[in-house]
Amino acid sequence: MTTLENFYYGNISPHESIVKQTGLFAKVFNKLSKTEDTLTETLSDEQKALFDKFNETNAKLCDISEKEAFIRGFKLGLRFMFEAMDDSSDEFE
Repeated sequence: MTTLENFYYGNISPHESIVKQTGLFAKVFNKLSKTEDTLTETLSDEQKALFDKFNETNAKLCDISEKEAFIRGFKLGLRFMFEAMDDSSDEFE
């Protein structure tokens, strides 16, 4: 099956890619998690609700940013492909 066919049938879902939780990612994620735990221990219930709302809104913003970055990267890749296949400006002939 081709890549396009896999994409059509839902076998490829770029938005569901999983980041390997190793190396620098793991280190930063663990620090974030510990900091969040420490912070939430000091918050009142009302402040925790506000912090949860903040985290939800931030996650939505990250989703939008990731989508836009994916689109920009995909378009740039297509531009590279089109330029590479353009015979009209072949400098080596």
